[in-house]
Amino acid sequence: VKLNVNIDSKGSVKTTTYSGDFLSGEGHYNMIPFKSISGRCKNVDKELDFYDVVIDLGGLSLKTDALSIINKKLILHPIDLIDKDGTPLMTYEPESKTIINNDPRSKGNDEDEKWH
Repeated sequence: VKLNVNIDSKGSVKTTTYSGDFLSGEGHYNMIPFKSISGRCKNVDKELDFYDVVIDLGGLSLKTDALSIINKKLILHPIDLIDKDGTPLMTYEPESKTIINNDPRSKGNDEDEKWH
């Protein structure tokens, strides 16, 4: 993993900001192979945010302002599945646990556009 970190301190641990960007090479997560993971992160006191995250699956990508951890509570943000040409295919909405079909090739079909 390549990690660039910036530290901005005003003299107190609670006001110190850590931020940066990261790039990981190929790997596996829970047996799911990926080509790379990249994104940015920021940590201030008890808030940790990952954003502009792209997981390259080799032909497909997952893009998200992935997650926040605030006071030890995980908050997931919508996750978009994008094809190799940059076309959004679907979005997972964690709050409602819904998958939304964004694929322009399926628009006009009255088939389910949302799945729970």
